[in-house]
Amino acid sequence: MTPTGQPEPLPVWRAPGKKIRQVVVGDSRRRARKPLRKAQEEAGVPAGRWMGRGLPVLGLVPGEEVTEAQVRSLFGECRHPHADRIEADQ
Repeated sequence: MTPTGQPEPLPVWRAPGKKIRQVVVGDSRRRARKPLRKAQEEAGVPAGRWMGRGLPVLGLVPGEEVTEAQVRSLFGECRHPHADRIEADQ
């Protein structure tokens, strides 16, 4: 925890690492500079899609492809998937 009581951000592919690898790149490893979509294609894993009834509240669209930046923000930094855009608009 940080001094403000917020959870510490975790490195993107270690939060929790094995589970993220299983879901995002089919339990395979990817080189640090390899784009997520390319790693998914090579592993035969389809791109993730947003699902759920609460998505509109978050400004997400059901069925829309999950981007690498959204994965990094949500799982790696414990932030809203569009945190960068939200902050830029303020």
